[in-house]
Amino acid sequence: MCFGNEQPIDTSICRGEGGGAARGGPLWSPASASERIYDLVAIDIDGTLVTSENRLSSDIAPLIRETQARGTGVTLVSGRPKLKMTPLLKELDLTLPYIGSGGAYIADPSNNLVILHRPLTREEAAEIVELARAAKAPIISQEPDHLYYEGGIEELEQLIAISKIDITGVEDSQVEIHKVDDVLQACAKPTKINICGEPRHLLDIERKLRLLDLPIYLTYSAPTYLEITQSGINKGEALKVLAKYLAIPLERILVIGDSHNDISMFGIAGMAVAMGNAPEEVKAAADQVAPSNDEDGVAWVLRELVLKEYGRCPKPCSNIVKTDHTVDHRSLEGDQDGIQPIL
Repeated sequence: MCFGNEQPIDTSICRGEGGGAARGGPLWSPASASERIYDLVAIDIDGTLVTSENRLSSDIAPLIRETQARGTGVTLVSGRPKLKMTPLLKELDLTLPYIGSGGAYIADPSNNLVILHRPLTREEAAEIVELARAAKAPIISQEPDHLYYEGGIEELEQLIAISKIDITGVEDSQVEIHKVDDVLQACAKPTKINICGEPRHLLDIERKLRLLDLPIYLTYSAPTYLEITQSGINKGEALKVLAKYLAIPLERILVIGDSHNDISMFGIAGMAVAMGNAPEEVKAAADQVAPSNDEDGVAWVLRELVLKEYGRCPKPCSNIVKTDHTVDHRSLEGDQDGIQPIL
């Protein structure tokens, strides 16, 4: 479900001179139909990788290690900001670039390189926040390393409760959400804004936001969470940037997700898998449906759709090679109307 003045990300920044192959030349040749080996598995977190109690299955880490050892990279694609993804990346030993904040932030944890950061403008953030305040809806503003909350205490306690992740061996894995009186003063140019509320209430807010005709992208990470990023910013467009950065074709990527904000990457990946707990319209957009997140759905995908294929065609060789292209969000400041490609 996507709305607003949409402009796609121009991924040519991640290609070599003249728009050809990335640095190092062609890195991939088509496999036969029987060799369905993926170069990358991109996994959503909430409702997908973690259970409904926000826990990691004991099978996940070993299966991810085996998948990587076989030559298929694994990364995370989430609406969470950097600070809520870092503990998971460390626990699962994931070193490839990841996508956070619903596609507005891409970073390489191996060298702390920020590949893309596209925050909302001050003006956009102000209009969004003022509308949410008028509707008396709780607001969460994201920066890569901070979360700010404006709203009631009871709602905040619920948000803190669901932000916990049970990660063995990682200290301080509970994310701190800063309650502030004014999110605009705390964070003038947020990477992403979440508006929280009952589904009917959010639908009304969404309708009013669309009437503002701002260059923004709206989607839902859950029925009670309306996500707002810059126009052209979503998981699918970010995945295109990541694929170019890693010099792999989109058809060699398998994606797993459970919510409306995952549909944008379902349409561009070689294989899209929806979780069994996903809404029907999300399942309809996928190629396959896995068991639910409480039934180890991601583990099932890794076993049945990735590792089993290596058993048929054992070629443990990774095609992933990182390019040296980055995107400085400061160079994007002039494109505030969403008309030009952002990269």
